Amino acid sequence: MPLDRATMVRSALNLLDEVGLDGLTVRRLAERLGVQNPALYWHFKHKRELLDEMAKDMLADALGDIEPPVTDELWPDWLAGVAERFRRALLTHRDGARLIASADLTASALQEVQEKALGVLTAAGLDLRTAVIGVVAVFDYTLGAAFEEQAERDATTRAGSDGGRPRLLVHDPARFPRLTAAVEDLTATVTADPDAVFKGGIRLLVAGMVAAQNAANA
Repeated sequence: MPLDRATMVRSALNLLDEVGLDGLTVRRLAERLGVQNPALYWHFKHKRELLDEMAKDMLADALGDIEPPVTDELWPDWLAGVAERFRRALLTHRDGARLIASADLTASALQEVQEKALGVLTAAGLDLRTAVIGVVAVFDYTLGAAFEEQAERDATTRAGSDGGRPRLLVHDPARFPRLTAAVEDLTATVTADPDAVFKGGIRLLVAGMVAAQNAANA
């Protein structure tokens, strides 16, 4: 089978799921493909370039077909849906959030979607600066949430436990009773339904953008 860039990237993503980002090496990928290391460097100058292509491939699969909302779809629902698809892309592969966070995403599907989002928001009445702040906030929140979810999953796996570790620990519950109660509730909710927690955060972010839109159009 010819060794092309697409084959290498797909194999690298499969290997990522098995060994994680720290365990992914050019040597291991070469062994998986049945070639010597130099054969890979004909296609990628260094490992960093391979990782960038893996990230772009993930995003293209998840976001490549996203278009602006149709006439009967509200932009807040559309933007929330985009965030959910971005999150699914990050969680599809082991250490996906770490990979995306460290990659050069120039000319990636993510930038294309962000450009479309800015067009949607400015058409709705937001000025460009407010729109870009909102879009960056939504994507940064999504990336951070996925990063933390995967980190907790890995920590649980290493500990050999069936339960997740708490996101926050309150040092002095008697001194911080409200914070303690909130953390206990959040930890239970995240463990039971992380999707609901993520969607709740996105709703709050989008609600702030809707408020900015209303103010701009008043």
